[in-house]
Amino acid sequence: FVIQTSRVVGDGSDRHYVHASGKHGWGTGSASTDTHLERVGVGQLQANEEFFVAGRLNLANDLDVSERSITLSAGANNDVATGTTTVQRTTSTASSDTITGFAGGRAGRMMILMNGGAQAFILKHLDGGSVAANRIELPGATDLVVSANEGLWMYYDGSLPSWTVVTIV
Repeated sequence: FVIQTSRVVGDGSDRHYVHASGKHGWGTGSASTDTHLERVGVGQLQANEEFFVAGRLNLANDLDVSERSITLSAGANNDVATGTTTVQRTTSTASSDTITGFAGGRAGRMMILMNGGAQAFILKHLDGGSVAANRIELPGATDLVVSANEGLWMYYDGSLPSWTVVTIV
């Protein structure tokens, strides 16, 4: 149950509330609350959508990112779905398998692409197999072979718009 609320004169709804569970909610005062922050475990806070930091973010400990596995289809893999996961761990069926682009790009998004399999695969430079916004801008404007246990740090450049390889590891 709600243990505290606050409104400004003329508001039709709460601007802020505190639930007995420790969950906080915020809104505009003209509609129900739309932003929430709550404790989900020991030392853990969770936001319901984005957590935006306008200044410097100082992490005094490790940074954990989400990871998932993708098995490439034989041949061309166009507009590969990435969801909201940061690390895409791929495995390939043959060294001739290609990736022409990744769906899910948005300005400023960072993604790590890891080859977790024994087979290499090929990233295609600005290949027409994927829609323009999902294509990959590669160094030297040439295709790139990603060998077993190699990884790439990629950035979605909203001004191009396409994925850009920042570094190869």
